[in-house]
Amino acid sequence: MKQRKTALANYRKTHGLTLQALADRLRVNKSTVLRWERREVPPERVPQLEKLTGIPRKLLNDLF
Repeated sequence: MKQRKTALANYRKTHGLTLQALADRLRVNKSTVLRWERREVPPERVPQLEKLTGIPRKLLNDLF
């Protein structure tokens, strides 16, 4: 079964970013971005993601 894309994955692809490029922008490892795209985000990281990506918190809430 194909998993629905998260807001973060959509953001990355819409902006033409690779996993590594987004990881560099967020100052995390590429594997961290991949986990976040799989909805494995610690809730305390959501405000940082919102600030750095401009993705509204409402959309980021589907990450966990």
